[in-house]
Amino acid sequence: MKYNNEYKRQDVYERVTGYVIEALQKGHVPWQRKWSVTGSLAGLPRNAITHRPYRGWNMFLLNYVTYCQGYNSPYFLTFKQAAAAGGYIRRGETGTPIIYWAVVDNKKDPPGDDDETGASPRQKMIPKLHVVFNTQQTGGIDFSLPAEPVKTWKEKIIACDHLIEQMPQRPTIKHGGNRAYYHRLEDYVQLPRFSAFDTAEDYYTSCFHELAHSTGHTGRLNRKELMQSKSFGSDLYSKEELTAEMTATYLCAITGIEQQTINNSVSYIQNWLQRLQNDKKLLVHAAAQAQAAADFIIGKQSEQPALPNPAQPYRIPA
Repeated sequence: MKYNNEYKRQDVYERVTGYVIEALQKGHVPWQRKWSVTGSLAGLPRNAITHRPYRGWNMFLLNYVTYCQGYNSPYFLTFKQAAAAGGYIRRGETGTPIIYWAVVDNKKDPPGDDDETGASPRQKMIPKLHVVFNTQQTGGIDFSLPAEPVKTWKEKIIACDHLIEQMPQRPTIKHGGNRAYYHRLEDYVQLPRFSAFDTAEDYYTSCFHELAHSTGHTGRLNRKELMQSKSFGSDLYSKEELTAEMTATYLCAITGIEQQTINNSVSYIQNWLQRLQNDKKLLVHAAAQAQAAADFIIGKQSEQPALPNPAQPYRIPA
């Protein structure tokens, strides 16, 4: 299949959603796939030239493509980047369309500058697509990568504990009972005791999921999907759950553990097929929110708002 770089704006969300619907119909859930945590894949999909990790939906999509195609490399690049590096894309190879945001003039708005940012209100960001290829689809370039050290189980657990401990404005984490949830009114995460989980990965996956919800609190990212959701199964509730799932997947990837709450049941897939068919922007927007939530948890936000009560020290009871 060949991709045209000149897409209309309304086609971007449709094409991305169509790609995912096709995967769901095959029984695959692209945003839930377990990351490989060995060798050169012990990380996130990156650009082969800049080495920058892809973000948002692009990250999930390229990870899914890497898995489905059996690539041993997490590195991707454009046709032009391959040519500039002295190589080429092999004949017959199919690229993957990813989203980038372009600044364009908004002719509907009056001219002038924004008083606060100095930016022109006649400019806006719109999504466009361009195509990238895995380095294993190229020729004429040596992309051999040194083997990356594989984390031991103990190192992975230490990484998980450190990530949770250093989360800015972390909510209190309580242990006990048989349910895992985030209490948005009292701002705390409730988890069963560590010993109640089958594996350590089960515990940390659940913890990451609930911490993802906590980032939506009004004192953090103030996500309306969390704060305004009033009923189980509503559109806001479903989008918030998707955001939390994606965030947990990302955090599992960067700590090196395997996500344990994979759900590919028929009912789960049918639910998302219906929702994606009804809202073509759902996936891209949820992925952007998941990226923001993950950035908050790992401390990448430039400014962290202060909450009234500092979090209690994080300790895991047996």
